[in-house]
Amino acid sequence: MKAIFIHIPRTGGTSLRTALGGRVGRVVWSHGSALAIKPIVGDWEDRFKFSFVRNPWERVASWYVYFKSLSILPLKPFKYYVLSDNFFMENKHSPEFVYIDPFTQKHYLATPSGEILVDFIGRFENIEEDFIRLCESLDFTPPTLPKLNSVGGDYRKMYTDEMVERVAQRCKWDIDTFGYKWEG
Repeated sequence: MKAIFIHIPRTGGTSLRTALGGRVGRVVWSHGSALAIKPIVGDWEDRFKFSFVRNPWERVASWYVYFKSLSILPLKPFKYYVLSDNFFMENKHSPEFVYIDPFTQKHYLATPSGEILVDFIGRFENIEEDFIRLCESLDFTPPTLPKLNSVGGDYRKMYTDEMVERVAQRCKWDIDTFGYKWEG
């Protein structure tokens, strides 16, 4: 089966890509959005499109901790980026910079009006169970899912009430669509 994996950064995608390897026929791996990839892939409708999402507060914190761990970016405190309108924009000239809003997952999965463009959406919080469901949808036995690119830690300790609210505003679609809530 041909498939397209819409790899949203900081959602376990490196682990998923490694586990799936060449097992799924031809897979398009991408950090791009479904909306951007759709016109490029000629047989979009014939492919199984899938992605994984993550709790927005945990994902934003993971993104920051990951970039900080690279030690190549002069990062300001986490609070600055969460409360500013230019999250990571100071680093746009870095080779590691990705020009997307690191907050919202809607950008990757849906049209501007919110129509979801993928067939399967798993959750990082249930990655092992959802990976098994994904493999069943792709009609093969699930391989071992490695844990790669993990930065760990309790993301909730990184947030103030004001920061929690800011992420809730920026990620409203993700929160409403996938039922996420702050569990601090």
